[in-house]
Amino acid sequence: MEMDLMIRVTVPLELTHGALSFYLPCCFQTKSSEKLRKHCLIYFADHLFHISANCSDDYWILLSLLHGKPRPTVTWWREYSLLDDTYLFIPSDNLVRNELKIAELKRHDLLAVLTCQASNNNITVPASTAVTLDLNLKPVDVRIDPTRQPLSAGQEYEFTCMAAGSRPPAVITWWKSNKQLKNPDDKSTQAGDVTTSFYRFTPTVQDNNVHFSCRAHNPVIPGSAESDGWTLEIHCK
Repeated sequence: MEMDLMIRVTVPLELTHGALSFYLPCCFQTKSSEKLRKHCLIYFADHLFHISANCSDDYWILLSLLHGKPRPTVTWWREYSLLDDTYLFIPSDNLVRNELKIAELKRHDLLAVLTCQASNNNITVPASTAVTLDLNLKPVDVRIDPTRQPLSAGQEYEFTCMAAGSRPPAVITWWKSNKQLKNPDDKSTQAGDVTTSFYRFTPTVQDNNVHFSCRAHNPVIPGSAESDGWTLEIHCK
């Protein structure tokens, strides 16, 4: 499943010793291998922590680099489940490194909290910092109601298009063949992850055998459009 990824990072106050750097992916761009790079800064206590984001089409990496005395152990957790405890010591930099590599994100990873813990004694609570995964998801289901029924020329109809599963909310547009229809009276609504759009349509005999559809796309995910529609059958009164 293709999706974009953006990262929210929280740094708790107990992590006041040592240094911590995260290297995070900025996104998964659908149908694109373009490499993006973003940088952001987090101010923590008297230290300045850098977060670098590197885009990858295949996987993403959380890389923690810490130093402490005694040398800390570094682990990655999801809730109470241990994800990775394979850390390495880099003598030249006096750093402990733990690289968490995840090959694919899925919808159930939305708002998952990944925690990096560092400890160099059995007396104090381990220092930790958390990463919350905020996923941009494309719509998974688009439906028009009512659908696939013969229409009468000159009679007004109101159609409803519902798009589910998009985060942020889907943008819905209406189409006849490859021409987008203007919808000045549309009052789209949002309930949970379902976006609903309304369209009033008065067909003419010229609309017979024309394909009528609605499309929903996530505005931050290129190539995410899903659609529902059918070929109109217009009857004369």
